[in-house]
Amino acid sequence: MKKIKIQTICETLDLDESTLIRWIETRLVLPSDPEALFFDEEDLSRIRLLKELTELYTSDEETLGLILHLIDQIYHLKSELKKNM
Repeated sequence: MKKIKIQTICETLDLDESTLIRWIETRLVLPSDPEALFFDEEDLSRIRLLKELTELYTSDEETLGLILHLIDQIYHLKSELKKNM
């Protein structure tokens, strides 16, 4: 599993580091390695989605949390459906 540094994510996505730190603090995204603030590809996808939602809809953290929760539920349900097929 590839470990991605916070600085690399911010440079790649043209994202302000303080924004990403705030998303971590509000638990919108959790690094795969919280101690060293390393992320994996799944985390990177989630951060991309957060950035896109913020830019498209100017959503606050509470709304973003709700949207992500609903998306997580959809993915979980899809996974359960695949298991039962």
